[in-house]
Amino acid sequence: VNYAATDFGDYFSATGAVAGSTHYQSAFFEPMILNYMNSGSQGQLSMDDPKWAAYANWEMSIQTPPEPRFGNLRKGYSNGDGNTEADVRTGMLGTAMHATNPALASNLMWAWQQSNAPNRLTEDSQFVTTLAAIDPSIPAVAPQLASTNIPGYHSVERHNFGTPQETALWFIDGGFYSTGGHRHYDDGQVSIYALSAPLAIDWNANLYSPETPGRFMHNSIVYDSELAPRNWSDDQPDPALVSSLFQNPTNTEFAAFQMSTTATGTFLSRDGTTTWTRTVRTLNFNPSYPIIYVNDTFAGSGAGTGKTLTWNLMATGAVQTPAGAVTPIIRFSAGCQSPAGALPSNGLVNPVPQGLGHFRFTGATWPAHATQGIDWDLYTVSNNATGQFLIGNWGHGCHSTGESAEYQQINGAPFAETQHILRVHGNGGFTTVMLPNRKGEARANTVTQQACGTEVTQGSEITCFNASAASYAKGGTRLLAVFDSSTQTDFGLTVTGGPQEVIVESSQIIWTLGGVQAGPRSITLPGIWYPSPAQGVTRTGNTWTYNYAGLPSPQQGADTVAAQPVPVTITFSQVPVP
Repeated sequence: VNYAATDFGDYFSATGAVAGSTHYQSAFFEPMILNYMNSGSQGQLSMDDPKWAAYANWEMSIQTPPEPRFGNLRKGYSNGDGNTEADVRTGMLGTAMHATNPALASNLMWAWQQSNAPNRLTEDSQFVTTLAAIDPSIPAVAPQLASTNIPGYHSVERHNFGTPQETALWFIDGGFYSTGGHRHYDDGQVSIYALSAPLAIDWNANLYSPETPGRFMHNSIVYDSELAPRNWSDDQPDPALVSSLFQNPTNTEFAAFQMSTTATGTFLSRDGTTTWTRTVRTLNFNPSYPIIYVNDTFAGSGAGTGKTLTWNLMATGAVQTPAGAVTPIIRFSAGCQSPAGALPSNGLVNPVPQGLGHFRFTGATWPAHATQGIDWDLYTVSNNATGQFLIGNWGHGCHSTGESAEYQQINGAPFAETQHILRVHGNGGFTTVMLPNRKGEARANTVTQQACGTEVTQGSEITCFNASAASYAKGGTRLLAVFDSSTQTDFGLTVTGGPQEVIVESSQIIWTLGGVQAGPRSITLPGIWYPSPAQGVTRTGNTWTYNYAGLPSPQQGADTVAAQPVPVTITFSQVPVP
C-alpha cells in the first residue's frame, strides 16, 4: 500500500502532469493501478484523490484525431521513447474510477474503445494482460475534447473535435515530464495534426531502433554553441545531437476560447544567459482552413547569437520555396536498425527573404483520410537579413507490431514514417505560419504584410494577426481576439486588460475572458448593449468591465498550480435581459 501511494505522490502532479512519455507512462501506471484496484475493496487505497481526475485529463489530452495512417483509430500522440500507439491505460483507469466518478470513467472507456481495431483489442501484457483489468461493460460516452493546459507537461490546442476538420497540437512546455520517464531532449516540441491528418510529428521508432533523443531532431530551437564543432547545415547529423534540456521550462500563458487558443512557454539556456519564449497559437476562425502560428523570441546576452529552428513535416515530393522548387535528398533507415541505417539529409542553403517567405508542401497521401490527406502553405516572417534555410529528409520503418499491421492493411505498404526537414537559421527570432488545407481544397488566398500583421484574404474572408492579437471578418460576423495585456481596437470595439475573444454578430456580442493573470478586463462597445449575466459587470459610459479571477495561484512550480484558467463568457444583446 505504501509503495503504491508513494508512487502516486511522486509521479503524478496535481495538475495532471506525469513523469513519463506517452508510451512509458504505462511503466509508472500499470503496476500501481493494479495495486489500487486490488486493495480498493479493503479501503486501503482510494480513487477519490482529485489528482486522479487531473491525470485522467492528461490521458484524454494525448488522444490524436482519428489517425488515417492506422485506419482512423485514435492513438496516443508520440513523444519521448515511444510510438504513435493505442492507449490501454484509458480502459484500466476507466474501470478503476467507475465507482467514484462514473461520468469520467465512461469518457475514458470511450477513449479505450476508440483505439480498438475490429480484430484487435488494445491491451498490454508486460505486467499482466490488461484485458483482465478492464471492464468492457462500462458504458462508453464520448467527451467533448477541447484545448487543455497541463502545467508541468504540455499545452494542447484542439478544435472541431469529432468532425473531419479536427485539428490538434501539443506543445511541450513543462518540466515535471522527465528523462527518467523516457523523455527526449524535446523542450518546445510542437506536434501537429491538422484537419484529421498528421502534419508535424515527433520521431519515435519502436525500442529505440533507431533512437532519436537529440533536440536537433525535434521541432524546437538549437543554439549554434550547442552544435559546435558541427554546423547547422551539415549532412548526416547524429540523432543524439544536443542531448540536453533547457533550464526552468515554464508555461507562462494559456487561454482557450471558442475560436482560438494560445499557449506561451519560456526556456532558459543551459548557461543561464538567454531566455527563449515560444508562443503557439491556433486560429480556428474558419474550421476548414485553420491557421497555426508559432512565434519564437529571445532575450538576454545570447539573444543575438546564431540559432536553428527545425520543422519535421510529413510531406512528400518537391517543395515550392522562395528559391524555387526543392526536392530533398531522401534518407530512410529501413526496418528497425540501431544505430540508424541512414541519417538525415541536408540540402542547398538558401537565403530566407525578409518579410514573408512562402513554402508550399505536398502532404503524404493517406487512403483512409476523407480527402487522402492534407497539403499546406508555410510562411516564415522575418526581419533578419542573415536568415537562411535548407530542406532535408529522413525516415524510419520501425513501429510496434499492432500498428505496423494496421498500417500495412490500410496503406498497402510496410510501415514508414518519413518527413521533410525544414531548418531555418538566423541570429534573431523566428515566426512561422502554417495554413493547412485538405487535398483538393486548396485555399484561394492572398497572404500579405499589413499594419495589423500578417493578413490572409480568401474571397470576402479576411484574417489578420500579430504577436498580440487577431481579427477576422466574413459576412456579418466580426471577431477580435487579444492574447496579452495590450489595448486593441477593431470593428468599433476596444478591449484591454488581458486575453479575451469577442465575436460580433448582428444581434449579439459574445465576450469571453481568459488567460492566467487576474485583473480587470474591459470592452468598449459601439452603441447601447445589455450584458447577460449582468452580475459582476460594471459600466462606465459604453465601457464594460469584469474583474477576472485568473488562476487561483501563481503559474510557477508545476505541482502547485491549477491546470488552466476557467474562461468567463458574457453575452451582450440590444434588448434588456429580464
